[in-house]
Amino acid sequence: MPKLKEAVKTKSSYRSLLQVQTDEQNTHWFQVVLSDVILAEGSVQVGAIQDISKVQHIETKLTVADKIISEVQEGILVCDDTGKIIKANDALLIMLERKRDEVLSKDILSIFPSDRKNDVKPDFLMDGKQTELSIVSKDKQRRYLMMSVATLYQDSPKQFHVAILTDITKLKTSEKQLKYLAFTDALTGAGNRNYLNNIVERYTESLAPCAIVFIDIDEFKLINDSHGHEVGDQILKACVSRLRSIIREDDYIIRFGGDEFIIITTSTLDSELESITNRLKGIFSTHFKTTVGDFKVTASIGVAVSSGSMSAGNLLKNADIAMYSAKQVGKNNVVTFDESLSKDIEYRLFIQQGLNHAISSREISAYFQPIVDAQGHVISLEALARWHVPSHGTISPDKFIPIAERTQQIHEIGLHMLEEVCIALKTLKSCGFDNIKINLNMSAVQLQKSSVVEAFTDMLLAHKIDTCDVVLEITESTLQNYRARATLTKLKKMGFKISIDDFGTGFSCISELADDIYDAIKIDRSLLPTFPLDNNSATRRSIIIENVIKLCNSLEMPCTLEGLETHEQVHFAKSIGVSAMQGYHFAKPLNLVGLMEYLQSCQKVSAVTER
Repeated sequence: MPKLKEAVKTKSSYRSLLQVQTDEQNTHWFQVVLSDVILAEGSVQVGAIQDISKVQHIETKLTVADKIISEVQEGILVCDDTGKIIKANDALLIMLERKRDEVLSKDILSIFPSDRKNDVKPDFLMDGKQTELSIVSKDKQRRYLMMSVATLYQDSPKQFHVAILTDITKLKTSEKQLKYLAFTDALTGAGNRNYLNNIVERYTESLAPCAIVFIDIDEFKLINDSHGHEVGDQILKACVSRLRSIIREDDYIIRFGGDEFIIITTSTLDSELESITNRLKGIFSTHFKTTVGDFKVTASIGVAVSSGSMSAGNLLKNADIAMYSAKQVGKNNVVTFDESLSKDIEYRLFIQQGLNHAISSREISAYFQPIVDAQGHVISLEALARWHVPSHGTISPDKFIPIAERTQQIHEIGLHMLEEVCIALKTLKSCGFDNIKINLNMSAVQLQKSSVVEAFTDMLLAHKIDTCDVVLEITESTLQNYRARATLTKLKKMGFKISIDDFGTGFSCISELADDIYDAIKIDRSLLPTFPLDNNSATRRSIIIENVIKLCNSLEMPCTLEGLETHEQVHFAKSIGVSAMQGYHFAKPLNLVGLMEYLQSCQKVSAVTER
């Protein structure tokens, strides 16, 4: 300590800081001060040694803290109790893209202003509070910060607030991407079911009025089956693009299922909804272009409006019921929900739930309607499915067959009907009616099932029935599906006869008669004229039927005219050369017992006539 010795010797002032290591863990700091006091007779030297260890330890900690604050990546600022910023580290300045003098002494609210002028000013400076903030960078990109606040000296009159700010922009971006994926249909970019639930519940919880427009593309499965899902996907994407072009900004588009879409709108007035559905019909008025060609697409549309405290589920259910009703009345239609439709859907549900039991308990059975030649001899029978519920009565095939097709239960019904046809053929042969064939109706849904050929083969082998004794009746719409057509070709090669049912309606086309897959046709009753032929429409119908019959006769293709109920209709059929007739004029559909009685009575009449 040379300097101290020199100061003592020369009696000059001296100030120094001494560090004394008392042991391995403890260090003490002493401040040594010498001062000279000059008196008249000479000088006096005064010295003092003060232990300043506590103060020195605090300064050391503050120095270390300052070093840490300057080095950390998080932004840190310190405010006094008025909100004035008194300290900010470099990381914060970089986040804010500001200089130090642009931050220090400024109020914190001027650094992080509210987004809108009328927003209530936030109280950031609360101990333990976390606040999500956003700022706009110089390149116009929005960045997100999370600010956590700790208050120092809470019990003293003067408080300080330390705020730590973390850049969470990447996290927010990831959250947005995850939210987008969670709420967006990957194929079309429309909202998905999660988004639908979110939106509808938001409306219904707030009791805000809204409406759902449920859109289902008609016969879309035919496009997928015939041309592949890639072509179908192109049409679905185009649908969403067209939907976006006709809705308002605050309406929502949801892809509900494969070919089902939903629009959620705040438009609830009849006139507004009619305008929306008219625009919807308009977007389906032009063909959809794909890589394999253009397609004419139609849609069935159901509309439902929320009321009172209706739940999201009920609103969606009502729209679905309305859409289904639009399909039931012929597709390419718009139906608005009312309570009467709800009763229809309950009846549909009753049928759907009851079909399984009906098949297993054999409540569904085959009835047979005779088909006769021009002389009145029975040449074949049409097997018709009839369902009688003991507690409810008879359910029309028009009601349960479409539902059975939609639920795939038509396969079990079809095999059950084939079994009853086999039993009927064995009964006919045992009673001497060897030449009577039985017509069995098949739907496109049945023919698309890969196992149908094997199932039919096994059934006929089990009952020892020849395939040539069974005529499969199909509608021409069935042949629009390539899988159904391929299956039908296999059945034809096995020996089954094929007849076109309901010729003259739907997809009927004269060119189909050139295909040798068909063995016969049946003209639909809707073409029958009224009698007498005293108006232009009736005359035109009679001419059409007569020329179709001539065409079939020239092709040596048997043709049945169905729906004959009056003497005039039968006389007309015979006069134009019909080879086979069917209708209530001859007999209603009969169960097997009734059929045998009918055939035996016809046999007796024939025997008497021959005598």
